[in-house]
Amino acid sequence: MLYLLELGIQLGSGSNQKTERSKSIVSSILVYYIFLAGMFIIGIYFLYDALQAYNTGDVEGAGFSAILGIIGIGMSIYMLTMLRKRVSTKKIPKKVVTTIECTKCSLKKIRTFTKGDYVLKDTENCTKCDQPMLITAIYTEKTDKS
Repeated sequence: MLYLLELGIQLGSGSNQKTERSKSIVSSILVYYIFLAGMFIIGIYFLYDALQAYNTGDVEGAGFSAILGIIGIGMSIYMLTMLRKRVSTKKIPKKVVTTIECTKCSLKKIRTFTKGDYVLKDTENCTKCDQPMLITAIYTEKTDKS
């Protein structure tokens, strides 16, 4: 839940669109938790129903209810652990860079990616020979996980 608050602070500290997005994320996760709680309660109910059916002598009904209860509780616990893993993983933003080379003098420059860059696009002129430079590569830089 702390991550959700951090996510809301990070996403909410910009434009109005980001706060709406963070609100929708929090509300969808809240709906998911409510669904999981309902599934868990239904699983408990089926286990209670199995116990009542067994006490009255309906072994077949007790077995069916017990299986449904165990499946309901098991699925809710499994989905809860998967949700917690998905929420807790933080995505590290990657830095995208563009490599530019001069076709005449082979001068090589690396700069940050800008919108509209594509490989083999002519860009600014070379600082050495004043010829147009060519984008030769666009890639993400490796970042340390520390």
